[in-house]
Amino acid sequence: MNQKNSYFSTGIDMLDKHTVPFKFDDMMLYVAVLLDLSKGRSDIPDSEFNRRGYFTLLNGDTGSINFTVPFGVIPVDKDNKYFKLSQEKALRLFYFINKNMNVFHTSSFESRNEEEGKFGGAIFADYHCNWSIFSFSGMPELIDEAMMICLAMFLSETSAYPIIQKIEAISRNPYWESLYKDFKNHRLILPALK
Repeated sequence: MNQKNSYFSTGIDMLDKHTVPFKFDDMMLYVAVLLDLSKGRSDIPDSEFNRRGYFTLLNGDTGSINFTVPFGVIPVDKDNKYFKLSQEKALRLFYFINKNMNVFHTSSFESRNEEEGKFGGAIFADYHCNWSIFSFSGMPELIDEAMMICLAMFLSETSAYPIIQKIEAISRNPYWESLYKDFKNHRLILPALK
C-alpha cells in the first residue's frame, strides 16, 4: 500500500500553541524535506537510499503522543515495527526526562540498548516552556536522530523560541551539521527563513 502523503494520526486537533508553537503542515513539509535530503547519507549497506518511516510528536509536559505520521512507502513487513519504534523512542525519552530527574536525557540514544530493541532517533527540545519530543524511525538510527536535531534547530530559528535545553546528540552525531546546512538552503525552506 502506498502511504505517501497519507496521515495515520492521533490527536492532530490537539496540536495548538499550548502544545507546540508550530503549524502541523509546516512540520510535515520540514520532515519530508529532511527525509529527501537524508537519502544517500547513511553508510549502512542496503539502507543508504531509503526514504521512509514514522514521525512522532510527543508533548514533553504530559507524555501524550500528539500524532504519529508515516512518510514514504513503508514495506508491509516493516510498517508496524517503525510505527512502534517511533513511539517507543519518544516515550522512553519522556520517561528519562520526567521519571529519572537525576539522569536527564536529551536524546533517546542515551538509553539505547540494541539487545532490547531500543534505539536512537528521538530528541528533546524546550521552546520557551513548550517541551516537545521529536522522534523518527525508519532510517538508520543516526539519520533518524540527525533529522530530528535539524527539525528542532530549524523550528527554533523560525519561531524565535530558543532551544533552551542542550541536545546531547549535537556533539556526537556525524550527520546533522551537513544535513542542516543542506536543509536550510533547500528551495522549499529558504522562504521560511525570510
